[in-house]
Amino acid sequence: MDQELWSTQQAAEYLGVTRQAVHELAARGEIGRQVGRAWIFTQAELDAWVNKPRPLGGRPPKRRASDPRVTDQAQPVPTDEEPR
Repeated sequence: MDQELWSTQQAAEYLGVTRQAVHELAARGEIGRQVGRAWIFTQAELDAWVNKPRPLGGRPPKRRASDPRVTDQAQPVPTDEEPR
């Protein structure tokens, strides 16, 4: 199976990232293989990496009004001061 081999620069342009980002992905073993000091990539492996499912990450979603733990009533804030 003959596939065109791409350089780090070509892979970066295809993925829309920097060459440094491609090097970091390659160093983690996510894409590419090293031949001597150079890294080589195929379009098929780059496409597979792009389409790989990933966790969403980030902040959890806000609670909805339908959540029974959410109330519309404000709760009094306790203070150490006595009322004047």
